[in-house]
Amino acid sequence: MITKAQIKHIRSLADKKYRTLYKEFVVEGSKNVLEACHSEAPIMQIFAISSWIEQNQSTLHSQRSLQLNEVEPHQMSQISFLSTPSDVLAVVAIQETSIPSTQSLSLLLEEVQDPGNVGTMIRIANWFGIEAIYLYGACADPYHPKTVQAAMGSIHKVSVINLTSTQELEKLLNENILVVATLQGTSIKDFCWPPNCLIAIGNESKGISNYLKEKASHNVSIPGSGNAESLNAAVACGILCFTATQA
Repeated sequence: MITKAQIKHIRSLADKKYRTLYKEFVVEGSKNVLEACHSEAPIMQIFAISSWIEQNQSTLHSQRSLQLNEVEPHQMSQISFLSTPSDVLAVVAIQETSIPSTQSLSLLLEEVQDPGNVGTMIRIANWFGIEAIYLYGACADPYHPKTVQAAMGSIHKVSVINLTSTQELEKLLNENILVVATLQGTSIKDFCWPPNCLIAIGNESKGISNYLKEKASHNVSIPGSGNAESLNAAVACGILCFTATQA
């Protein structure tokens, strides 16, 4: 059962203002919700059609006490953010994230504005065992529905930390070896990756800022043999993470 007030509340979470106000975000789709159930994500409520609930009884009962709401398919279309409504949607609390106490390979995204790119990079980080992603500048919200969808469950497994001031950025840079990806850097074929560095990925159209270029200890580039102007930011991130973790 779902009330009009619940529908209004869920729909409001499409807006960052209300995600910030209520400290909640939406996870949608069977795989994503099951990933949340198997993680330590603080799930507030689950809304699902009867067939999904029946198919996933064992998971729902074995993991934890969950507030489960059975809804009709037409009601799912009222709360879904997808073009084709899924069978299940969860409302999850946004947890405070802290900077990891030990230094390890991590990512710094500077003004990466596409939610799909940010979500894909969160998923890439999870795949390569990277525990922290730092967002600086006008980055897409990590809890935007499109970001969460692209992350495919990895949003619950990687610490995503918003740097809200230049001072926080400076502190991070002072504690890490910064490697920036540019078109003019050393080829990753020839680069010797330092351990536990901070890899910076820049804005989709403008790239890395001059500020970060000046702060960088190393500049690297991904060589290509074609004539495309550049790589997609998330694709570049995946190549860099693979190279860095194989060093």
